[in-house]
Amino acid sequence: MTTKEKAVTLYPWEARAILDGRKSQFRRPVKPQPVFQPIFHDWRQNPGTPKETRFLDSAGCLEPWAKTPYAVGQRLWGRETFAYSRSVSEDDRGPNTCQYRADCPDSELAKIWGWTPSPQMPRWASRITLEVKAIRAERVQDISEADAWEEGMQSFFDDFTLQEMAKFQLKHERPEFPRNSLGMLNAAGWYATLWNHTHGPRAWDKNEWVWVYEFVRVEG
Repeated sequence: MTTKEKAVTLYPWEARAILDGRKSQFRRPVKPQPVFQPIFHDWRQNPGTPKETRFLDSAGCLEPWAKTPYAVGQRLWGRETFAYSRSVSEDDRGPNTCQYRADCPDSELAKIWGWTPSPQMPRWASRITLEVKAIRAERVQDISEADAWEEGMQSFFDDFTLQEMAKFQLKHERPEFPRNSLGMLNAAGWYATLWNHTHGPRAWDKNEWVWVYEFVRVEG
């Protein structure tokens, strides 16, 4: 049975990393979060229904089913912040007629056309298609250094000047973020700053459960 294609909203840095071929994972908060989450330590997937998982507490008791938004094998089309000219006919519209904030945040054309928020992007404007290869659940602070690189941190670094990085770090860094042996933020530490940036101040401290999606990009 073919799983229906669904949309996934991408942050500009995520879209850029995917296009650069430097991102193969993304994380999204589990909604709703498990009840009594401080004592939860494990999760199990229902083999008969790949979209459903359940959490176990320290006594081995089951939480009610928590459904993942996406399924293994499902294709996702990426929604990004974009701009386009309303003068282009519907038959001629496509990614080649759009401007994307991930590529050109200061686009003069976009200033004239007006940016359209990512949740409002229609399918015809999408230039990114992903296929989910694996799903797991973990706490956001459990991200490894290797996984942080798979989240696309290299592209994040490349998109910032040193001055911009310093400003971003000053605003979002916390002393407890992961660091290397020299005391500098490592890739996981920079991911923590991004998590606070996208999900709110102190979001990292909550250490919520997240869905981890591994994917490949599908061309065409």
